[in-house]
Amino acid sequence: MRPLILGNIVSLIAAFFILAILILLGVYGLNFAFNDVTRFLMWIVWILAFPAYLEYRRSSLKAPYLINYLPPIAI
Repeated sequence: MRPLILGNIVSLIAAFFILAILILLGVYGLNFAFNDVTRFLMWIVWILAFPAYLEYRRSSLKAPYLINYLPPIAI
């Protein structure tokens, strides 16, 4: 159960970065998507995907094939 909670915490942190990106895009427009700040925040989200995936994989979910095959394709 602990790896599932850690995976959720990492995903929650990534969700806050995604929310920050969406707020910045809403305030400054779609041209801000190509700004260095947005690019940096997206790199953080991408880097956080790895520990979240590893923690979810260590958890004992009922459908392990979903965790083993689909997230690596998304990452």
